[in-house]
Amino acid sequence: MLNGSPLFTGGAGSGESEIRRYVLENDLVEAIIGLPTDMFYNTGISTYIWILSNRKPAERKGKVQLIDASSFWQKMLKSLGSKRKELSPEQIAEITRLFGNFEEAEHDGKTISRIFLNEDFGYRTITVERPLKDEAGNVVLGQRGKAKDQPQADSSLRDTENVTLSEDVQTYFEREVLPHESDAWIDHKKTKVAYEIPFNPPLSLNIRFRDKFLNKALFNTVADTQAMADSWRWEYNTLKTHSALQGRMPLETIQPAAT
Repeated sequence: MLNGSPLFTGGAGSGESEIRRYVLENDLVEAIIGLPTDMFYNTGISTYIWILSNRKPAERKGKVQLIDASSFWQKMLKSLGSKRKELSPEQIAEITRLFGNFEEAEHDGKTISRIFLNEDFGYRTITVERPLKDEAGNVVLGQRGKAKDQPQADSSLRDTENVTLSEDVQTYFEREVLPHESDAWIDHKKTKVAYEIPFNPPLSLNIRFRDKFLNKALFNTVADTQAMADSWRWEYNTLKTHSALQGRMPLETIQPAAT
């Protein structure tokens, strides 16, 4: 049982991301269950049960089930510190049923059980380089070794891009980078693979920007782009869990505590 930080904290190559990469690429995660806030005595943070197994049934191989049980709670008759909520026997049975059925499900119009492929959580961080130029605007070439006669990278123009594992890197590069920076190239030696697990909200801000902002069909005008960005910014500042808030959503920190 963990707080929300292990789901997404840390970029490509970080310890947290490498742990997620290990358990997902080795197919050790059966399911993650999101519990309500205010379930424990000394903290009100959101918590998550990770169900791990090295003996996954055939139907679960290569897949992860996310169960959002954050709405499954009843108010305690008397609070005990930060513990104000509890699971009823019926709610525990329903969570168990959702896990056992291993299928997507809704509750009160909200999706509470989703099935993903392991690779759905992965992406590559690629390093995009552009050439260093001298005062005359000529590309500076290497003078020795393997770099001889090769364009030298300008570190001040270096950038990174995140590309989902499901997309070919070169296809992405030719579509999204070259039309804007025709002299750019990928330094493949610096490419890193990372994983993050979007849970609450259904798609994390980073993944939405990565998958949606790059989908030109969504945006016909600058106003469309601004409206979508405003919507995602509101989610980030209101609903997304943050490690700096001990895994809580900003909205939770401004609501009056239950009595």
